[in-house]
Amino acid sequence: MKYLIFSILFITSCSSSNINFFPKGEKLPEATINNDYSANITISGKDSDRDEFVDKKRLFVTITPENSGISYEPTKTPYIWKDKKGVDINYNKLIIKGKPVVLGDIKINISGHTYGTLANSRGNEFNKTYILKVKPDDKKEKK
Repeated sequence: MKYLIFSILFITSCSSSNINFFPKGEKLPEATINNDYSANITISGKDSDRDEFVDKKRLFVTITPENSGISYEPTKTPYIWKDKKGVDINYNKLIIKGKPVVLGDIKINISGHTYGTLANSRGNEFNKTYILKVKPDDKKEKK
């Protein structure tokens, strides 16, 4: 009986389907029109950004309005291994960047599906929407 209870507890603890986003909430830091903007978004599982793997084929990012001046890209980290140079492309860590050309709210929807892991062989679906508020450039208006 002890083994049955232990087995059930072990299986349920390994089957968590939590996907976390950072920053928390629905708002990204504000942007100023026609000024450079950059914000980081991390998609992770319960414990770290590597326990729920996201790749290019399973990630969908929609930015509305389309011609807002804002785009996204994965984090790219150069490395050298055994005298060979390469770049690690990480879709768990996104960069939202650009020069916004529209005032008001820009909606950034991030959805997709993670690969399964040993703890969760099915992977997990996720869907998160952020709002990026673009404000006027007070410095240029005062001139």
